[in-house]
Amino acid sequence: MSLEVVQSVPFKYERSAEIDKLLSDYREIVNACIKKLLIELRTTSLKSIHNAMCMELKSKYLYQTSFYVTAYRVAIGVVETWRKRGGEVPEVKKAIREGLSLSL
Repeated sequence: MSLEVVQSVPFKYERSAEIDKLLSDYREIVNACIKKLLIELRTTSLKSIHNAMCMELKSKYLYQTSFYVTAYRVAIGVVETWRKRGGEVPEVKKAIREGLSLSL
């Protein structure tokens, strides 16, 4: 069994329109991925969500591919947790505003 070590560093930032747009777009991307995973794909494979969403997201947003991949991973985590717990269909409602961390 191998272990993966992830380090994160909290950092402060000044709120601006640019950061608010970035966080809002990220929330929209995660929610779109959740809907795609639940309605169409019915799988939590990173490859399948990437193949289904990549071109759609690239035509709508102008971010690097790694930005989308992190959103896919968050959406997959949300869907997997929801499947275990049940309840209402998951949706990310708030953008992260405080306590941002940078994973190294």
